[in-house]
Amino acid sequence: MLGDRPGQPEFVTLSTDGGALVGVTTEEFEVWLIAVDGLEQRQENSRAV
Repeated sequence: MLGDRPGQPEFVTLSTDGGALVGVTTEEFEVWLIAVDGLEQRQENSRAV
């Protein structure tokens, strides 16, 4: 089981090298997948601003 509600997975995971992130959530009758690649570069860019 992933999350508190069976059949409705919710989780976030980070790649072993820290460069990519994937999240999954559910909303009513939909499943949302969110993927972020180049995470380290995004963090560096946000610090530079």
